[in-house]
Amino acid sequence: MTRKYHASFILIVFFALAQIGCDRPNTSSTSSRIVIPIPNKSEFLKSAKSTSAISALASIDYNLLCFAVNIKGPAVRTTSSTCDVERGITAGSVAPGNELIVSDVPLGENYSFEIFGLLRSNTSGACPAVTLTTWNHPLNKIYLLGKTQGVKLIKQEEAVVISLTMPDQSTHIAMQNSFPAACTSTKKAPTGDFLLGAHIATSASFKLKSRVSYKEESRTLAGATLKIKRSKIGVSP
Repeated sequence: MTRKYHASFILIVFFALAQIGCDRPNTSSTSSRIVIPIPNKSEFLKSAKSTSAISALASIDYNLLCFAVNIKGPAVRTTSSTCDVERGITAGSVAPGNELIVSDVPLGENYSFEIFGLLRSNTSGACPAVTLTTWNHPLNKIYLLGKTQGVKLIKQEEAVVISLTMPDQSTHIAMQNSFPAACTSTKKAPTGDFLLGAHIATSASFKLKSRVSYKEESRTLAGATLKIKRSKIGVSP
């Protein structure tokens, strides 16, 4: 009789544990959310004093930079071209003092992280939106500021800290990678297309339109590159 009760107790415990296992939430994941803290200017300068992270020829204002990350690893498909660095998962950009956040990076080992700085002309505008295929910024104003290798991603959320350096302003990625001059040259905008959604300036006397191709929307156009057509639409009082 004692053996029967003992066997029954074992079965009851087994089924109870099985039930607990079924009710337990599934926390398994095949990807990780990456958080990369970007220091503000005072934090960077404090670190730079002890690490010599600023080039003697550096003339870049840290606050004018926007930061983006490029992640490469065995589980990430990379692309390369004549006018770009090897791309993996590229995301950003954010101003100093913010966090770079990248979702859905496959779990794995031996990842490399590269931090790039996009130099703006002022801090009043938003940082350019970096995508998997384009920087939306001139190549001669993009700088490799730091990198780390051999990173293992095993958690659903990982914090990755990367030391930054401030290079000479002429040491942009186009120079570092010996891109052809055509990669950074300003192209003349075609005059046959209008930029979709372009602003039209009007007054009581004149209406101005900018003839800029949608293909040139991310470029800085100046001087003879722009053609402005002025047509009289009325007479001011």
